[in-house]
Amino acid sequence: MKTGSFVKQSVFFVLLGFVFISANVLSNSAVITALQLTVEGDFVGSYDETQIKNELPTVTGWGGYQRTTGTIVPASKWKGIHLPLFLSSLIGDDDFNVSAIAIDDYSIFMTRDEIYGGIRAFNDENNTLATTVIPILAYEENDVPISNDEGPLRLAFIGDNNESILTMSPRWVKQIVTLHITTIVEETSSITITSTSTTTETHTSDSTTTSEEENSTTNSDVSFNLPILILVTTIIIIKGFRNRKY
Repeated sequence: MKTGSFVKQSVFFVLLGFVFISANVLSNSAVITALQLTVEGDFVGSYDETQIKNELPTVTGWGGYQRTTGTIVPASKWKGIHLPLFLSSLIGDDDFNVSAIAIDDYSIFMTRDEIYGGIRAFNDENNTLATTVIPILAYEENDVPISNDEGPLRLAFIGDNNESILTMSPRWVKQIVTLHITTIVEETSSITITSTSTTTETHTSDSTTTSEEENSTTNSDVSFNLPILILVTTIIIIKGFRNRKY
């Protein structure tokens, strides 16, 4: 192969790879332009910008976060959907889990306890603060709409009563588009006790009989299977000796 031809092919493949990588990066950097929220799972709904700002419960507060590297991002002023009040209006007092899902399908899972303040808040010196953490779907930071590359909706965590707090960064998910709600129903078993002593004795007797029958069946299975197991083992040993002999 001539040198000129080799160089041309090399340049072609390099350019082809560059185009592929660029297309992949662009496809993964989705941008949302409309302020909207979808609720799915056990509750279904869709909310546009007007509904989010005028009909859903909103709150303003201060919150920052600490990255896993230890770097602290100072608190900003956030405004957005008050998640505890919003979810309470949908679910009531039932137990639930919720996943906040971003446009790229990345999600963060939170329990009811975490939604209602069960998240550690701390200050710049890593001292735990005795305040309730309010998770919100923020659409404004420092009185300015959140940029499309991080919003228009993102998870933020603020302190109650305008207290400035820090929380850990993995919960601060950007570009949230969907809340998936799963209610948790505890199964309860009820036992009816009759006032007739004869009925109670019959139930006790049935339970005892069943237990004895199960034990009898188990013992029978063991006594039946043991001779077969011995026979099979003996045959294997005999065949092993014959194979060694010949």
